[in-house]
Amino acid sequence: MAVATENFMGKLISHGHFQILKRQAKRLEREHPALTHSQALDQIAKEQGYENWSLLARDVEQPAGAAEAKYGYLYTFHLRGIVSGSNITLTSQFLSQYPASHYANHQWINWKTQKETNESPYHTTALLTDVGKPNLEDRLATAQRVISFMDATGLRPSMDFVGVFGSHSAERLDHCCIWKDEAKRYIVTAEPYMGSGMADELRAFCNKRDWSCEVMPKGQGLWAPCSESCSPDCNRRHTQMYVIAPKRRGGELQSTVRAILKN
Repeated sequence: MAVATENFMGKLISHGHFQILKRQAKRLEREHPALTHSQALDQIAKEQGYENWSLLARDVEQPAGAAEAKYGYLYTFHLRGIVSGSNITLTSQFLSQYPASHYANHQWINWKTQKETNESPYHTTALLTDVGKPNLEDRLATAQRVISFMDATGLRPSMDFVGVFGSHSAERLDHCCIWKDEAKRYIVTAEPYMGSGMADELRAFCNKRDWSCEVMPKGQGLWAPCSESCSPDCNRRHTQMYVIAPKRRGGELQSTVRAILKN
């Protein structure tokens, strides 16, 4: 039986094609004066199958040796998503700093790694399945954002809710993740839906415990961040990331924020 395959983001775009896409965005901006430059870029990215221009730019092929110079070594991920009960397969390919085992403990990543015949040790194929195409698209995008976040910050996922919160839950912190740095210090991220009122509860939660907290710009996050084309008052089921350093054994908040913003 034939399998319908769609290239979902992450297809390693050549540098030459990237320049062509930038010129297309400039032309689109000239033809539609109401569009901002970032909106034109996002529209071109969506035509290529990406959520926004930032995600497209991450998949631009680097000159030989550039990635090795930046990271010291290079891994390639092949994410393959299968919609249960159908013949639809979504694929995503992108670069990472570490092998698959480095990321597998994150609570939002639930894949099965596969070893392809003659596959290099620096290449990993990971399989995800879900009941519907939209769910699968969300899971593939979330996995890619988590991997990019971990590469940028050097943080590793932790499930030590008792050590951080004194209980087995995160007390109404939406989409909460606990992270540890190399010194075993904690950073917490939470991503409430915009317009839900949960952001005020989060700030009150941090103030009560004397925890440090920084809100990230729209578009930064792991769960459901805005794209650059979203309006300033967007609350269409998008989330906004808060980065938190607990008072006890808290990590370096500002260095973490700077790493995220550079990503």
